[in-house]
Amino acid sequence: MLKGLVTHKVVRTLTGFLLLVLLFPKRAYALYWLGEGCSVSRTICLARDRAGQCTQPQVVEVATIKGVECAFSNTISVVLALAGIVLFVMFLIGGLRYLTSGGDPKATEAAKGTLTHAIAGLVVLILAFLILRLIETITGVQLTIFKVTQ
Repeated sequence: MLKGLVTHKVVRTLTGFLLLVLLFPKRAYALYWLGEGCSVSRTICLARDRAGQCTQPQVVEVATIKGVECAFSNTISVVLALAGIVLFVMFLIGGLRYLTSGGDPKATEAAKGTLTHAIAGLVVLILAFLILRLIETITGVQLTIFKVTQ
C-alpha cells in the first residue's frame, strides 16, 4: 500500500515538473555563438530613396554553412545534458524503490536492476568518450571537435 502511494506521488511529481517545463519553454537558437565562424556580418538596406541609394543600412549576422558546426555542437550539448538528467532520475527512482521495498525480494531485485541499468548507462557514456579520445590520440584525427572545412 505504501509502495504504491510513494510510486504514485513520484509519478505525479515528475508529471507536474514535465508540464511546467512544457508550459514555460526556453528559447533555443540553432546558431548560438560558440566561437568564430558561426555567422558572417553583412550589411543590408532597410530603406532606399527615389534614386535607389540606401538610406538605412543595417549590419546583421547572416547564417553560413559554418553554422552547422554550432548547431551540431549545441545538439551534442543538449543530448549529453538530457542523458545526465535521465541518469540522475534513474538513480533517484532506483534508490526510492530500494528504500520502499520493505524487504520484499521482488521489489529489491527490481530496484537493484534499475540501479544496475543506471550505472551501465553511465559507464557506456564514459567509455564512448574515452574511446573517441583514444582514437584521437592514436590517429591524430580530431573526432570530438566538429569542423566544416572550406
